Amino acid sequence: MQKDIKIWFSRLTRTGKILLYSAAVGLVWLLLGIINNIFNIVEIDGALRIVFIVMNVIAILLIIFVLMQAAAVIYMMREENEMYREMMTKGRRRGNSMEQVGGRRSQASMTRKGAQSQAFSTGFLTVENINQKYPARWHKKPKLISEWKEIKESGIFALESDPKVKIEIIDATEMGGGYFVGTWEGNKVMKYKRILVLNKKTGRPLSFSSLRNAKKKISKLI
Repeated sequence: MQKDIKIWFSRLTRTGKILLYSAAVGLVWLLLGIINNIFNIVEIDGALRIVFIVMNVIAILLIIFVLMQAAAVIYMMREENEMYREMMTKGRRRGNSMEQVGGRRSQASMTRKGAQSQAFSTGFLTVENINQKYPARWHKKPKLISEWKEIKESGIFALESDPKVKIEIIDATEMGGGYFVGTWEGNKVMKYKRILVLNKKTGRPLSFSSLRNAKKKISKLI
C-alpha cells in the first residue's frame, strides 16, 4: 500500500496536489475545531458559528473526495498491472513465451533474436496508455548533463550545450513495458508537448529492454 501511495502521489497533476494540500489543511482545521470544542478555548457564537460550520463541511468534502480519488486510482493501477503481467506471460501461440517476454527466441521458434533491441511485445500498450500511466510533466525542469551517456536513470534530460532540447526516458518496467523514449516540443508560452518514439511498422510506442538501449536511441534522434 505504501508503494501504491507513493506512485499515486508522484503522478498527481498540479491541480491534484492543490486539492491534496487543501484536504490536509482541512484535516488540521477539523482537528483544531475538535480540540476547541473539548477545551472551549474560543467562544464561537452567531455568524461566526455559521462560518465555522461551512468551513467544516468544505473540509470534510475535500477529505472525502481526495480519499475516494486515491482509492479509485490505486485500485485501477493494481488492475492494470495485473492485466499487463497476464498479457506478458501469454506470449504468442508459437515459440517459447518466456523467451518472447525477454525479447530473445531460440532457433527452434524460427524467429530472429533481439528484434531491434525491443524487449517486450507492446501490442497492448498505446500512447494513451503510457500518457495516462506516466503523465507528461511539461513544467518539470530537465536535468542538465554534458553527454547522453551520463544518464543513469529515467527522467527528463537536456544537454548543457543545448538546454532547450528535452529528452525523456520513461521507466515502464513495473507494467511490463520496458523503457520508452519521448521527445519534447514547444515552449513555456505554448506549453511543451511530449512525443513518444513510435515503431514505424506498428505505430505503437517503441519499447527497449534496458536503459542502455534507450540511450542508444537518443543518440540517433539528436
